[in-house]
Amino acid sequence: MATQKKQPDQVPLVWGEDPDLRTIHANHLWLSRQEDDIFLTFGELPPVPSPGAEKLPDKVYIRPVARIAVSPLALARMAKLLEQNIAAVDRHKAGA
Repeated sequence: MATQKKQPDQVPLVWGEDPDLRTIHANHLWLSRQEDDIFLTFGELPPVPSPGAEKLPDKVYIRPVARIAVSPLALARMAKLLEQNIAAVDRHKAGA
């Protein structure tokens, strides 16, 4: 369980635990906007035959697995956290 830093005059935010929370695999993302919300639709693309295969399907469907609507501010905060964590992983891989 992670606790965020307490800022002056703020109540600390604490993540709760949910033993029933499922992990969903997603390897595709579709982003759309509507008024003041940004919709992130996560999907899973099944393995696709390689171009050298005898018969390629006419279409390959991405199965939507989750949709989250967020404000632009929340998305900007998420983007910053993602950038920081990707940089940390890169530093760890580089042995820094």
